[in-house]
Parts: sequence; structure tokens; C-alpha cells
Amino acid sequence: MSTVVRSRFHLLAALALAATVLVGFGRTFYLMHWFDVPVLSTLLFVHGVVFTGWLALHFTQARLIASHRVAAHKRLGVTTAVYGYGMFVLGVVTALVTARAGRPSNGFPAIPFLSVSLITIVMFAGFLTAALLMRRRSDWHKRLMLLATMSLLAPATARISLLFLDHISPLFPLLITASFVAWCWLDDWKKLGKVHKAYVVGGLLLMVSLPLRFALMKSDTWVAIATWLVS
Repeated sequence: MSTVVRSRFHLLAALALAATVLVGFGRTFYLMHWFDVPVLSTLLFVHGVVFTGWLALHFTQARLIASHRVAAHKRLGVTTAVYGYGMFVLGVVTALVTARAGRPSNGFPAIPFLSVSLITIVMFAGFLTAALLMRRRSDWHKRLMLLATMSLLAPATARISLLFLDHISPLFPLLITASFVAWCWLDDWKKLGKVHKAYVVGGLLLMVSLPLRFALMKSDTWVAIATWLVS
């Protein structure tokens, strides 16, 4: 019975993460035909479709575990790994191409904003790699995979601030991510009487890195590095 409960949490968490992305990008991507928003380039459209596919894969994998279909979960794991690293490459390319075009990103200057977009996708790749290395230890693997998807929330949660403010606030990514981390910690505490190390280290890393990503935009050293990256 306890295994079912644990699996159900990850299934619910995958749904909640997908719902957060849907709200964040609803106006500019998922429902863009119903709003007066700029037409997306082919690259940005593909980027949106591929990253949505990751959410579907994450949910499917969680659903397979919840249904005790471990063999199918492992078979799909190869596809998930390849897909994830393909996302990493696409994310880096999209960030660099967008910055090179010089268009402001989320209201921020294009080149300095690379600190947010690049660190976000690098953190995703880091959590994904750690999860794959720990695939034989399910307690670590499932938590690291959840953290990998959580690490992608920053762009969506930044846009959610527009539902309440007239500008994008860096505070929203931190608050929403912290809420997800707290939910993970609470779930572990209720079931294990402690918080798993993956959630402690990974959760703190996510929360500390978010304000640093935005603060880095103001660094002259970073701007010089970002300018070199897009040159």
C-alpha cells in the first residue's frame, strides 16, 4: 500500500508541474490563437512542442510506476533519456539564437537574460544525468527526475506574475518553486519521518540558484561572457 501512495504523489506532482506550465504559457503558446500575441518563430514553436513532450513523458513514466508496470517504465527510460538530452541541446540553441536576435526576453535585455535561460537548461541536464546515474536506486532516481522537471519551471512561473502584476517579477519563480520543494519535503516527512537527501540538496540548489540567475544578469563579467557566446 505504501508503494502505491508514494507513486501517486509523483503522479500528482507531474500533473501539477504540467498545469503550472500550461498556466504560464497558456496565453503565449498553448492558447496563442485566441490572443493578440506575436507569432512565434519556427524554432520557438518547436521548442515549445518538444518541452511539452517532456511533460507528457514525465507523466507517462510516473503513471507506469503507479500502475506497477516497472518493465515498461524501464523500456521507455531509454527514450526518455535520449529525449531529455535532445531537449538540452535544443534549449541551448534556442537560448543562443534568441539572444543573438537581440529581442528582449520576458522584458529583460536579451544577452544578459542568457544567465536565466542557459542555467535553467544546464540544471535540467544536471538533474537528468544524476537521475540516470542513480537509476538502480529508485528512491534517488524518482526524486531526481522530479527535480529535473521542476528545474524547468522558471520561464513559466515568471510569466505567471503577469496575471497579477504589469511586469514579470523574478519573485514568482522562487515562490512557486519553493512551494513545490516544500510539497516534496512534506510528502517525505509524512512517509519517512525525514526528508530524502535528494530533495534536501536538490531543492536547496533550485531555490538558491533562482535569485542568482537573475542577479547574474547585472554582472558586467557575465554580460561579457554572454556576448562572446552569441558572437
